[in-house]
Amino acid sequence: MDRETLEAYRRTARDFARKELEGRSLRDALSKAEVLGLFDSEFGVWGSAYNGDAAVSCAVLEELAKVDPSFALAVHAICLCRATGVDAFCSFDKVVIYADTVPARVVELSEGKLLENCRAAELSPRTGLRGCGLARLEGYEEGKGFASDRAGELLRYYILGICSVALGNAEGAFAIAREYASQRYQGCTLIKDHDAVRLLLGEALSKMLLVRSSLERVSSSDAPFEALLSLWLMARGMCLDAVSNCMQVLGGYGYMEDFGVERRLRDAMTIRGLPPSGKRAVLRLIAYLEDKLW
Repeated sequence: MDRETLEAYRRTARDFARKELEGRSLRDALSKAEVLGLFDSEFGVWGSAYNGDAAVSCAVLEELAKVDPSFALAVHAICLCRATGVDAFCSFDKVVIYADTVPARVVELSEGKLLENCRAAELSPRTGLRGCGLARLEGYEEGKGFASDRAGELLRYYILGICSVALGNAEGAFAIAREYASQRYQGCTLIKDHDAVRLLLGEALSKMLLVRSSLERVSSSDAPFEALLSLWLMARGMCLDAVSNCMQVLGGYGYMEDFGVERRLRDAMTIRGLPPSGKRAVLRLIAYLEDKLW
């Protein structure tokens, strides 16, 4: 897809997020998103019109996450389920991502198993991304078959979407830190002109740019699975580091809820903890690359 069209999608998602997400409940925001067409089976997120080109969906999720990562993750979950014909999905470590209530039938991503009669427990209220539903399965029964024959596509879209949300969350934190640094003085000088602050923001920006370029390259092609795992391992750490740098720019204020960076950090830590976990992803990556490594 050409850059001009991709930017048009970004602009539409950006305008929607800025106008419609502030002060709205998740349910109301999702209703507005439905009207906009974010859930359209053809032209919405993970729609069929893009013929496997995931760049548009990744760009939309990234722009939404700049304003509200929880909403972006909820959109990702809903659209992923609709695109692949499942009710809901959970990842390798039995963490369920959903938008409303945990369904009784859930598709597990790692092996494409259908889990039935699911019982789930809510995660801690202080866990990040609390605007959407996150729960851990405590009990389930394995079904006889898989609800969709698109298991590989489901897993690919899952990883690309989570990376997009992680990047958008980091970019949102960067915007807060940059605005703060442009308004606060120390020693009669704006702190944005202090070398230490410039270094923190510069490192954060360089990591976000690296994640974005890698995400754009992987999402716009039929990349091998090891490329997806490599992207996830890189994005989860770099985006968290970027948010941490942004938090340090605010000093002690960064820990206060007034500025919103502490929430971004909790969101980034929750995203990093979403499966595939670091150890599991590394082991799977080694399995794919074993012939090249040894």
